[in-house]
Amino acid sequence: MKEAIADVQSALEIKTGVCRILLHKYKWNKDSLFDKFNEHPETTAFLIDAQVIPKPSPTPFPDVLNVPQECVVSSRISSRDSPATTRSASNAGNHI
Repeated sequence: MKEAIADVQSALEIKTGVCRILLHKYKWNKDSLFDKFNEHPETTAFLIDAQVIPKPSPTPFPDVLNVPQECVVSSRISSRDSPATTRSASNAGNHI
């Protein structure tokens, strides 16, 4: 068992715990594990496909998250002080 873990750890360059999980998943059959590993372009893709590590989740609303906060505040202030708002307030007094 320790030899199998050492072989997988050496080949895949991953932690011992992950090796144990993989070997358990492949019923301690190193040949089957290595065959599946060789079907993937990289170790991370193999580990995701083997459901040992989660898929990276995409960042929700990337455009919104990249907007600096001061821009959002500035746009709110400038909309209150827009010429159209100021004009309609000053014209309201002229109609009396």
